[in-house]
Amino acid sequence: MKKNRYRVILSLLLVAMVVVLSACGLKKQDEATNTSANDLEGKTFTVGTSGDFDRQIWEDVGKRLKEKKGINLKTMAFSEFVQPDRALQEGTIDANSYQYTPFLYETSKNWKLDLVPIGYAQMTPIGIWAPKSKPLKSLDDIKDGAKLAIGRDPVVLDNELRQLEKAGLIEMPDDTTKMYTLDDIQANPRHLEFQEVDSASMMSFVDDSDVFITHASVAGLADYKPEEALYIEDGTKIQDDFKLVFAVRRDRKDDPLVKAVLDEYQTEATKKVMNEVTHGMFLPAWDDKNREADNKHAYEHFEELKKQKDAESESK
Repeated sequence: MKKNRYRVILSLLLVAMVVVLSACGLKKQDEATNTSANDLEGKTFTVGTSGDFDRQIWEDVGKRLKEKKGINLKTMAFSEFVQPDRALQEGTIDANSYQYTPFLYETSKNWKLDLVPIGYAQMTPIGIWAPKSKPLKSLDDIKDGAKLAIGRDPVVLDNELRQLEKAGLIEMPDDTTKMYTLDDIQANPRHLEFQEVDSASMMSFVDDSDVFITHASVAGLADYKPEEALYIEDGTKIQDDFKLVFAVRRDRKDDPLVKAVLDEYQTEATKKVMNEVTHGMFLPAWDDKNREADNKHAYEHFEELKKQKDAESESK
């Protein structure tokens, strides 16, 4: 009887020790998690921006981050569309929010970058305007053989061609699986003469054209407003692939600092300042049901990149 009693007592002690040790382990784990999530005061985070609107919005986000969490947010301006991704890969900046997911995918593929979109930022509708030096009242006023300036960047060109079709100026094939180019145009009844230019430099060329198509945010740099457009894309129907995303290096996608910055960006306060600053040129790309960006393209690229690196290692 005594032996049985000792065995029961010993078993209970062992169970108690396991519970205590487990609790200690969980406590340490929780403390480590809390430390990484809460110890953000004094941290610096740099966002790559494109254009004055983007900078103003992020500066407002920075003020809130400083007040709430003590995070120092800085902005770094870029005037070209590939450099922000290369700077992100190199660690010069911590995030950027200027591009579509397919554009990020193509850039990452071409430059072998390890970048991932983790959340939707803003979206900017595409519009068709006439230069102020050659004003038009409507699309009907576009003359036969008019010169139309259009972005040459592949992903932007694809979307702009789709909008030209919706505006009734051209006809495209019924194929949503491919990226359109000028060669895919099936009908051009007004014999428009297309002039391809870099999207980032579009506003330097508009006076050499009769009409131009670009994002409202780009047109806004030269004080062209959405309500002045001959055609403007319906913001409620912008597809996820054409929403601008918040992108980071893949090894930082779960970083608490990254999450804190993105969470503060995706707020009603940001929606308010976005509207005040851009007057409809930028629209919030996220809502309560759709915050995380589709990163399918990026992860497909990661798998390809890993295979390439593995093959290179084996060859060596």
